[in-house]
Amino acid sequence: MSLSDLETGIYRQVNQSYCDLVGYTKEQLIGKSSIELGIWESSIDRENFKGKLEEKDWIGSLEVTIQSSNGIRKHVISGNKVFQLDRKSMLLSLLVDVTDKKIMESERNEYFARMQESKDLFEMIFEMNPDTITINDLQNEKYIQVNERFSEMLQYSKEEAVGRMPMQLGVWNDDKERVKVAAILREEGIVRDYEAQFKRKSGEVVDTLFSARRVKIGDSSIVIAITRDITQQKLASREREEQTRRIALHAQALMEMATDSEFASGNLESGMKKITLMVSEVANCDRVSIWIFHKENPSLWTLFAGWDRKEQTYMKRMELDMSSYPNYYEAIQRDRFVDATDVINDPRTAELATTYSIPHGISSLLDAPFFSPRKNQRSYLSRT
Repeated sequence: MSLSDLETGIYRQVNQSYCDLVGYTKEQLIGKSSIELGIWESSIDRENFKGKLEEKDWIGSLEVTIQSSNGIRKHVISGNKVFQLDRKSMLLSLLVDVTDKKIMESERNEYFARMQESKDLFEMIFEMNPDTITINDLQNEKYIQVNERFSEMLQYSKEEAVGRMPMQLGVWNDDKERVKVAAILREEGIVRDYEAQFKRKSGEVVDTLFSARRVKIGDSSIVIAITRDITQQKLASREREEQTRRIALHAQALMEMATDSEFASGNLESGMKKITLMVSEVANCDRVSIWIFHKENPSLWTLFAGWDRKEQTYMKRMELDMSSYPNYYEAIQRDRFVDATDVINDPRTAELATTYSIPHGISSLLDAPFFSPRKNQRSYLSRT
């Protein structure tokens, strides 16, 4: 508490608490003004304070900043009363040091600001992550939050997902896998790189790599999961495996042909049958056939050998009169091959539909001519 001249700011009386607050002794304060001692940071601050007091005789709970003798700024709450003494306006001030409180408030505000920055950063990372990120309640498995990638990958909006369980949405392709993963999380608290299949809203299956961790927040346990779409990688891997398998089949077929006694003995029909079976396996097609015609009658084709993979049997001999299929016949003579992905609508093969393609369940074909100089014959290898 202090008593000072309102006009000049000269101290007339102070108590020990005030001395401790400003860092001066009573002797150093009495007879000196607050401006002179530098307790007010500037005369302007003191004049503004004085002006408010002149408007009314008192000011309660005014927050001001003063400076102690060692230069430390202190925040105080002041209660002030003006009264007359010997025809002079005197100021009675009671100061309460709130510096620590202000520091705490500042630190708290800074903490909240950092928290907000962290929250904003988390939300940005959460939404921009190229993988699916979900937050679920461990107890009931309901989605608490999902990111945009979740909606892109599984075709469910945030509104459709949040508050519902994966089982309700049917996003796990095999619900037994979901139960298994949930049990691991409850027991061990973490799942890493677990290959799982999820199902889109459209029903399409997605291959994924699933990782999740159990996290305790207060009294609740949540699960933060990251799911990476590896459908394309799995497809590429399967294609590489299939390519490797076909290369192995090629090598095996060549070896068998080189060592086969039928080929060595000149048994052409038996050898051709084996060729059709091998080509069916290596090329992964349902029907392979070899047709032969003599130069004397090029429009009449005879099925020499053929393998039907669906029926698992060699095809019976048959004949086709190419004069009934002029477009196809012209194409096979003109080009090195006829590749029709849609035999019903392809103009080169459409005329075969009623009598040949549809009855034999053929939807696409690849036909290529080759010559057999030993018998002066021209042959066609057909894969369908």
